[in-house]
Amino acid sequence: MGPLGGLFASVPLALPEGEGSPRLWLVATEPGAQGAAAELARQIHRIEPEAQLALCLVGRAEAPADPTPPPGTLQRLDEVPGAGPVSRFLRRWRPDLIVLLGHALPDTLIGEAQAAGVPLALADARISLPQKPSRRRRPAGSAGELAGRVTGTAAGPAIVPQGSLLRGPRQSRTATLLGRIGRFWLRDAASASALQALGIAPERIAHPGTITDAPEPLSCTEAERAALAELLRARPVWLAAGLPAAELDWVLRAHLNGLRHAHRLLLILVPADPAEAETLADHCAAEGLAVARRARDEEPEEDIQVLVAGDQVEMGLWYRLAPLCWMGGTGRGAGSTRAPFEAAALGSAIIHGPRVDPYAGQYARLAAARAMRLVAGPAALADAVTDLLAPDKAALLAHNAWASCCAGAGVAQRVAEDVLDHVDALHAVPPRPRGGAG
Repeated sequence: MGPLGGLFASVPLALPEGEGSPRLWLVATEPGAQGAAAELARQIHRIEPEAQLALCLVGRAEAPADPTPPPGTLQRLDEVPGAGPVSRFLRRWRPDLIVLLGHALPDTLIGEAQAAGVPLALADARISLPQKPSRRRRPAGSAGELAGRVTGTAAGPAIVPQGSLLRGPRQSRTATLLGRIGRFWLRDAASASALQALGIAPERIAHPGTITDAPEPLSCTEAERAALAELLRARPVWLAAGLPAAELDWVLRAHLNGLRHAHRLLLILVPADPAEAETLADHCAAEGLAVARRARDEEPEEDIQVLVAGDQVEMGLWYRLAPLCWMGGTGRGAGSTRAPFEAAALGSAIIHGPRVDPYAGQYARLAAARAMRLVAGPAALADAVTDLLAPDKAALLAHNAWASCCAGAGVAQRVAEDVLDHVDALHAVPPRPRGGAG
């Protein structure tokens, strides 16, 4: 099956009777935009459950898009398809709007959309004007070349057109492509100003902020959480989430050090491999620690120092109970065994080591927000755990982490509402109540 063949096979192609539901093609033009595209799709589906969505994720992501896109279509491609497949898809499915996300402008797709009369929009992008006009001529590329590529600026990746829409034949190809896009939802006011400097009318531009792929908080049984919270009362608690056996010595060293400063400290240990739960529990007991095993329905009574919980289905419960969390696998493992946004979404402050794949993007966002503590070895982990037992310090990290991973969900909701309103305006449809809003 060729490029976009999966879309042909799975997207509903028959137009509904009567008033049609909006048909939207969301295209993440680079791996870094895939999480934002999935989050925007989820918000559109929540607001308008009858919307028909095609979601195209171009390139290889560092980790699966989170959250999972809504029911409908997901097609992952290594590159933007050529003119033929795009043209056939547009004729067959006839979307109301194509929303591009990211900092790469797919030349062929934009041209074919213009030829087919399909409106275009750009979301979750930053635009920056060049510091000096470029005199170099861009060589002509293939039909599927990305004319606008990710360019580094002081504020992060951006589309940087080398010219102006107002300079006739001397305008750059990137500026020309931007001029063919009818609506923009940008990351910041500076990007909006840059577009206006290129001659794009301000009424076509909004700058709601950055869309983040905010995770759905992991669930737990509230009665169980309340009962354990009462049992633990004011005890300090920390969590080792998805811990590989190779890191047990790091965690035990940190826990023993922490017990010298807070003798009631409890470690909740969740192994990366549930089959290792009993072995890890035995190692903890061999160190002289009082251990409870969740698999045996043993409770973390006052004298218990380690609770070993092998069932990762309960991660939502442990993140809620532990204000401090070590991300397993980031020290001596093969990489982070859990996504750090899981912990951040539930208010657990994060400590991690240098091995952050496959969630490097999430860790980078947390680092930029000063929302985690990076440690290089077991001694540094022990110091960090002891330091962050101070509730105010852990709370500051947890607050910053929550804002970093979850605040963008509100941006995604606002952009989703604007997208649906824009489609209505394109078809002169009066504003209508959205079925899933609220």
